[in-house]
Amino acid sequence: MSGFSADWLRLREPLDAAARDPGLAHRFAAALPERPRLLDIGAGTGSALRWLAPRLGRPAQRWTLADGDDALLAAAPRAVAGWAARQSWLHLEAETLRTDLAAGFEALDLPGRDGVVASAVLDLVSEAWAGRFAAALAAAGRPPVLAMLSVDGRVAFDPPDADDAFVLERVAVHTGRDKGFGPALGARAPHVVAAALERAGYAVTLAASDWRLDPAADGDDGTAAALRALVAGYAAAATETDPGAADRIAAWAAWRGSTPAVLQVGHRDLLAVADRTPVMPSPARTC
Repeated sequence: MSGFSADWLRLREPLDAAARDPGLAHRFAAALPERPRLLDIGAGTGSALRWLAPRLGRPAQRWTLADGDDALLAAAPRAVAGWAARQSWLHLEAETLRTDLAAGFEALDLPGRDGVVASAVLDLVSEAWAGRFAAALAAAGRPPVLAMLSVDGRVAFDPPDADDAFVLERVAVHTGRDKGFGPALGARAPHVVAAALERAGYAVTLAASDWRLDPAADGDDGTAAALRALVAGYAAAATETDPGAADRIAAWAAWRGSTPAVLQVGHRDLLAVADRTPVMPSPARTC
């Protein structure tokens, strides 16, 4: 269900690693048992595992990497095993699960999970799906949830260009199109999903997890390649939304692709833990 190519996932992994909020990860870890059983939905090749597992402080971890993309799931075991072999302190069990999240949650075995992880997933789903997912989590006993890197609609180039807004407005429309779950939440995801989880009995915290791409400062060919890929992706999405503006969008992409720039893309991480706040009885009424 990730909907991303392996090449793009490779480019974005260092951006994700730099952006994710370590404080929420620490609080997620505190809510887990000693030998946690973790579910990663939309797992791709295991990027979230590679970032989060060392931060959990648990030498024994069992992960299920769930995705609907056969190619990514086929690549995940080797990618995870190669990484895990360098973590001498970690006893890691990892399995893959091919599943269509749009079809329901039964295959995920939510009652058998001590924690649920997602990364760059919740902006793809619909509001109705988010409500059903929150209800399924509640029925499973409210395991803690760490959902990272949901876009929040903030995109800014420096230096700016007069056509940035023109293109990005069309990208925003494309972001809200159906990705297999109904109309996608896009930039609404952090707050819509937070509200759904709160209604399901969770206490929710949001934190910024913005990408900042500055090839000149990073001195990294990977950052420059990621920036070019993002510009190309924005142009493709904008053109699909507004084919009549294809020439204008192509001119913007050509200028952006040849002009040094810094790009900031807004994201939010979300932590949800069972709300243990006691319900206070109503004060007695007297007549």
